[in-house]
Order: sequence, then C-alpha cells, then structure tokens
Amino acid sequence: MEPKPDANFVGTKNVVTFGVATGEALAINASCDPQQFANVFEVPDSLVRADKYRTLLSIDIADKAGSPIVTPGAKILQKAELDSYLPRVLVTLFETGAL
Repeated sequence: MEPKPDANFVGTKNVVTFGVATGEALAINASCDPQQFANVFEVPDSLVRADKYRTLLSIDIADKAGSPIVTPGAKILQKAELDSYLPRVLVTLFETGAL
C-alpha cells in the first residue's frame, strides 16, 4: 500500500523520470505562458546533452529531509523544490555518466 502524499509522508518517492533530448521541446511546439502557472521549471536546450536520453528529468515527492532520486553518479544540472506543499515536490534535471 502506497503512503498518502500528505503531511505524514516519510521518505522520498519517485513520481516520474524521463529522458530529454536536444530539440524535443521545439519538436513538440507547445507554447507555455509562464504567467499562467504558479511555478515553471524551464529547461534550457543548452543543458541537454546531444546524446539521446543522457539527460533526464525526475519528479519526486519527499519529506523535509528527503533528497531527489537520481541515477548513482549522476551530475545534477538544475533543480527546484516546491516546499509550500507537504510532501515537497522535487524537480531535478540530471545527466547520467558515460554509456
């Protein structure tokens, strides 16, 4: 049974992790007006590796002490924490090591 994502949540739980490739955002061609959202996590194409899916984006929920769940040895490129919620929402852009 999964723990409820409320103020009693303990630990870190991955919600989703997916690969990001250079140019994919442009290929989707979906516009985003940041004024329509409370928070926006923008991923500059310059941070995304040319090697397909060496760059990943992870969204986790975590208690106050929790850390993002990333591949061991990964290099964190950018992160954000939405701590106005309990559990916190962690958004992490990271790069994996050599394949």
